[in-house]
Amino acid sequence: MKERLPILCAAAIALPIMLAFLVPGCGSSDPQFQGKSATMWVAALEDPNPEVQGTAKEWLASEAVKNQKVANALIHGVKLGNFAAAELMGELAHDVPPVMAPDMVQVLAETVRNKGSNISVRLAAAKALPKFGVAAGPAVPALIDMLRDDTNYTLRERAAESIGGLPRNLAQQATQALLTAAKTDSTPAVQFKAVEVLRVVNPEALKQAGGN
Repeated sequence: MKERLPILCAAAIALPIMLAFLVPGCGSSDPQFQGKSATMWVAALEDPNPEVQGTAKEWLASEAVKNQKVANALIHGVKLGNFAAAELMGELAHDVPPVMAPDMVQVLAETVRNKGSNISVRLAAAKALPKFGVAAGPAVPALIDMLRDDTNYTLRERAAESIGGLPRNLAQQATQALLTAAKTDSTPAVQFKAVEVLRVVNPEALKQAGGN
């Protein structure tokens, strides 16, 4: 019996350690800062206390561009509808390593498409996408759909503006949607924005369509 005690004690010590790695947010699965996990800091981006927000933003901004697990926490925050997380993702776009960009672009595109999401979150996602430059290519269809089909004119206008912020070869993929918006959108502000973007990304198509 005495010989079995060390084995049992070792098992008792090992079990909590194993559980820490299996349970999300425990152990090394979620990086820590000041006693809080990365997931908690992402939630803190929307904390009512400006100082907490500032600390969260500063730490996440420094870590998300070099630590995939922190980037994943930010991505998860966007999926949960965290407006500030989508906004921060756009601010980090120029510093994100190429290997991280596709997952960020994907979640932003999904948010743009999700008509059940909060309008502010969708606006933030659309605004963030062009900041990824050529890496935003896979999200162009989502922006086109927002411009064509969304019932909220503010989102349609934002979609046109975001398309205009893309590299020209990507923006030109939306030429037909921009032309349609310029001619038929029910809101003059959207029509104006579509024409404004066309003048920059495809002036020849605008000219052929009778615009100037």
